Amino acid sequence: MSAQLVDPAAAAAGAPASPWAQAQEQLERAAQLLELDEGTHRMLAMPRRAVQVAVPIRDDAGNLRVFEGYRVLHSSTRGPGTLKRL
Repeated sequence: MSAQLVDPAAAAAGAPASPWAQAQEQLERAAQLLELDEGTHRMLAMPRRAVQVAVPIRDDAGNLRVFEGYRVLHSSTRGPGTLKRL
């Protein structure tokens, strides 16, 4: 079982931490442990490309539900990613 990170601002407000806030906190901790230089840390902190989609699905009861999907490419250093230009 993995420990769940808590965003201090969200915890103070009584709200759960967002997945993005948790990922940023994990990156910050990893950067400190690995002693990454500031430039590398900044590069990893922001995605190079991102695609966000909304997929509407009608369930068996006839209700329309919308699911969000994300695909993010953080670095193309190891070769091209699978994200194509739209």
